[in-house]
Amino acid sequence: MAKLDRLGWAAGITLSAYGRRVGIRVTDAPLLDLLLPELPPGCHENSTPQVDELYSVIGGGPGPHPGIHRLHLLYVGSYNLIRTRTLADLCATFRNDVEAYLAKAARPSLFVHAGVVGYRGGAVLLPGRTHTGKSELVAALVNAGAEYYSDEFAILDPQGRVHAYPRPPVLRRIDAPAGPSDMANSPRRRLPSLPVRLVVATAFRTGRAWQMSTMTPGETALGLLGHTIAARTRPRAALKTLTAATRSAQGWRGIRGEAEDAAPHILRALITK
Repeated sequence: MAKLDRLGWAAGITLSAYGRRVGIRVTDAPLLDLLLPELPPGCHENSTPQVDELYSVIGGGPGPHPGIHRLHLLYVGSYNLIRTRTLADLCATFRNDVEAYLAKAARPSLFVHAGVVGYRGGAVLLPGRTHTGKSELVAALVNAGAEYYSDEFAILDPQGRVHAYPRPPVLRRIDAPAGPSDMANSPRRRLPSLPVRLVVATAFRTGRAWQMSTMTPGETALGLLGHTIAARTRPRAALKTLTAATRSAQGWRGIRGEAEDAAPHILRALITK
């Protein structure tokens, strides 16, 4: 770390998000402008010099002699995250690591792997890991009239209310239908926090009909706990928050077919509740 501290840093910034402070320093000032758009939603500049996590970026590019190409280096603390020729790889690694850090270390917010939409004053949570169809189901719900909140994390406060995590949605299936323009524009709008009204834990099966069973509030909270990032490091706080979130919520689990067929079933439950 002492060697890194002695380098000539051209620019830097301190940011706060979810109770954590993140620092970024770069050897080439334009790199900072490149990295800032990769930050997760909710980050804002902070004048405090002390940070909980420090990212150091050493710019690469053409070397002093023909045929020599210096690599771009990204460090978190004294640990080298990546050595790469491409700025795209640098940015992707930075984005993923900052998001993973905040999801684990956030205080007092709780990060749960779940898609989230808002509808009629309540939130629908769709717990699931990456590549489990959350984004497609979120897109189908938005197409059906819901409000986009997130396709990756449900951010819960200690009272159990859901806050938007409006990063641009990622549809990973090549044949997945694009969401309406509202979905793309939502990250630029400030959305209110919402109470959880429905938690839908589904497994996608091609050609299957909608088939759900209900869960008790306790079963719903425990189901979300399995998708909570800080479940192992903050188990008591996590369970307390999840219990508050699911106390008045419906819980469903089961099998679904295509997202477009499942969306009306989900929204209809909020209309009749």
